[in-house]
Amino acid sequence: MLMVEKEAMTLNYVSDWGSLPNDLLDSILDHLVPISDCIRFSAVCTHWRSVASANFRRPNHLHHQQLPFLMVPKDDSKERRFLYRVINRKRLGEFELRLPRNVTYCGSSRGWLIIIDDAFEVSLFNPFSRKIIPLPPLKRLAFEKRLLKEYKRREITHEKLLKNKGRRESENERSKRPSKSYYSMLKVEDMEGQEKESESENKNPYYPISYGELSRSPDTNPDEYVLMVLYGMIGRLAFIKSGDKKWTYIDKKNCDFEYDDNEGLHYFSDIVYSKGLFFAINPEGETLSIDVRSGLIVKKLTPRDTRQPLNCRRRTYLMESPGEGKEHLLRVIRRLDKDDITKEFKIYKLVDCGGNCEWTEVESLGDVTLFLGDNHSISVLASTSVGCKPNSIYFYDDFFNYYNFYGGPFHFFVFNLENRRIAKYPILDNMQSWLMPLPIWIVPTFI
Repeated sequence: MLMVEKEAMTLNYVSDWGSLPNDLLDSILDHLVPISDCIRFSAVCTHWRSVASANFRRPNHLHHQQLPFLMVPKDDSKERRFLYRVINRKRLGEFELRLPRNVTYCGSSRGWLIIIDDAFEVSLFNPFSRKIIPLPPLKRLAFEKRLLKEYKRREITHEKLLKNKGRRESENERSKRPSKSYYSMLKVEDMEGQEKESESENKNPYYPISYGELSRSPDTNPDEYVLMVLYGMIGRLAFIKSGDKKWTYIDKKNCDFEYDDNEGLHYFSDIVYSKGLFFAINPEGETLSIDVRSGLIVKKLTPRDTRQPLNCRRRTYLMESPGEGKEHLLRVIRRLDKDDITKEFKIYKLVDCGGNCEWTEVESLGDVTLFLGDNHSISVLASTSVGCKPNSIYFYDDFFNYYNFYGGPFHFFVFNLENRRIAKYPILDNMQSWLMPLPIWIVPTFI
């Protein structure tokens, strides 16, 4: 009898967890930042999971400031990835992601991967829920087709040369890479011409999408998201809205400013979504705002930055600083030496000076931490992220390719803006193959 009463009390105790008011559960969730804690919360019972799902759909929830993981290839596998948390320098247990075969991963945004196959079919893929959203293929300009044959021929020859020698290229070998001088022979009219359907025989050895940015998560806004991409061999812009049957390509017809026929609307290096608009930047600091909410309006915010030395090797990133109601755009310049090794960073804040915007250099990020990558970048408040170093930039060596045969361990780095020093940490003891895909940042999704 006593045992029966004890079991009844236990059942009542368990059932009471499911009857807690939603306001209290929301309050608890607002203090659970790591995605692992949110998953444990949702596993308590069906009611808690439904509350968690609804809570995560709120645009101001802290889960939008989740720390990213590095998605790293496992054992030289093309399909398997493990997640690596750089904050504590540990793998996420034995957790693995299995990815589709025979596709290229062109970046991530809001927990979704942008992928493209050999037929240039584009898709959004959520590796956590395994949802796939097929998108129309991107088209390529006619002039790119002419270049592809020559690029492919020269790259295959160069790849075989390195593979046979099994070592890092020399200065003499480097000179045999496909030359950028091909671009100088092109006419602007060619680069701004009509997009053409890609031909199956002209498979692009250079990924046609270099970066993608979602305005919203397809999980929480399946009918209202927009995907903007940098695509092609010259970094052009295109976007597609949920439900669209084709891509919209951005060119001079969409601009409300005087178009420079000598430069062209291309060679952009990064894009970001902030306050209802997309923003794009090129390596020289020229910044555009792109409004796709009703029609298409493209404005120039800043001209080219003449303060930057022309002979300086660099990468340019565009990011939104965190902080509800305090968001502003950051331009991050990553300076490199002749061997593509990162030497330092310069950071600029976009400031509105009486209707004219300009980039103003800042010496400190304060409580902000940046995670930089060619395929995805994110900023967070260090004070809301346990173990995150403030006033710092986390990045990895994303120059590991056919021409940089480093071998050995793969590293990530932390740049401290206060002392201007770079700390180096290994991720993989040994790169199993010098043709392994690069790790990329990804923010885990809950829904």
